[in-house]
Amino acid sequence: YLKWHRKSGYLYLIATLFGAIAGIGLSLTSQVNLTYKLGLFFLAIAWLLTSGMAFLCILKRKIEQHREWMVRSYVVTFAFVFFRLFADILYHYEVAERADINALMSWACWAVPLLFTEVILQYKKTFN
Repeated sequence: YLKWHRKSGYLYLIATLFGAIAGIGLSLTSQVNLTYKLGLFFLAIAWLLTSGMAFLCILKRKIEQHREWMVRSYVVTFAFVFFRLFADILYHYEVAERADINALMSWACWAVPLLFTEVILQYKKTFN
């Protein structure tokens, strides 16, 4: 399935590039507070970096590193899902004001899952 894998990989890279550019644009034009804007901006940067590192690793034939960077990239890709899920839970329990929850989630939706992913990746390399 190498041909299909390559084609879908290029499609994924193009999609993340467009998504990250859109995220940067949204962060720069958003009327929400600075914390929210910066969270969105760095989410886009994390998306570019994780996907870019996966691409560079595969170009160098570093298969295991490519796999790990793709896992990180997928985690960042799902940040919007994490945002909606956990923001809705926090809204439901009225933990804080909506603006504060949005500001928190703009960072937590990608940084927290990425942190746990990194621990799992490093644990596997250390104890397997």
